[in-house]
Amino acid sequence: EFAITVDAVGYHPAESHAKPGESVRLTFTRTTEDGCGQEVMIPSLNVKKELPLKQPVSIDVTVPQKGSLAFACGMDMMHGSVIAD
Repeated sequence: EFAITVDAVGYHPAESHAKPGESVRLTFTRTTEDGCGQEVMIPSLNVKKELPLKQPVSIDVTVPQKGSLAFACGMDMMHGSVIAD
């Protein structure tokens, strides 16, 4: 499981690493009303989730065989990824 904090400037950590093909859980917790982190999108999986303030939201994903799995805020201004390695 990867715990990802969302604040006014982005995702922390912005990059996580996992084995190719591994199933992982991304748990996002938004810590501020500031910024555009009210939702998270994983475009390649067609996933969009609301992130209520100070409430963890988990998304189960499979890491691609190569490259990375990107996620972003609803306005596509903050970015992060899980990198296969």
